Amino acid sequence: MSKITSFDPEKYSKSRYSTVIGVAKRAREIAEKAVEDKEILTEKPVKTAMTQLIEGKFRIVTLETKEASDEI
Repeated sequence: MSKITSFDPEKYSKSRYSTVIGVAKRAREIAEKAVEDKEILTEKPVKTAMTQLIEGKFRIVTLETKEASDEI
C-alpha cells in the first residue's frame, strides 16, 4: 500500500480549499462510476483522485467572479 506523502494542495489550484473540493468531486465521480459498472474498487476513491491529480489526468479550474466593489 503506497501513501501519498508529498502532496501540496496549493500547487494544483489557487487555494487548499479548491483542491480539496476538486479531489472530493472527482472521488465521487469515481465511486459513482464503479457502482454503475458494478465494479469493486481496490483502493479508496479519494486516493485514486489524488493520484490522478498528481499525474495530470485531471485539473482543477477555478472561476473568477466579480465582486460588488469591482462593479462600482
